[in-house]
Amino acid sequence: AVTGVQTCALPILSKYKIFIFSIAGILILLGGIVRWVNRNAPCPIDPIEAKLCANLRIITKYIYIFSVILFLIGGFFAFIAPKLL
Repeated sequence: AVTGVQTCALPILSKYKIFIFSIAGILILLGGIVRWVNRNAPCPIDPIEAKLCANLRIITKYIYIFSVILFLIGGFFAFIAPKLL
């Protein structure tokens, strides 16, 4: 079943890869802007919620960095690597 889905979906993804990567890049950029604007937003006064808020900020930072790295790797293999081969 997975092979059937891959053979049907991959040509469509390849055909629209510039559009897909553009939309993904814009969304990642918007996510980074939102993170930057809210970097100094106050956490709640309650100590438990404040600790949770601080921990979530750290986790979301690493998730954002990971998504940027995956985007760059995907962009390399979609656009640069085929031209090298």
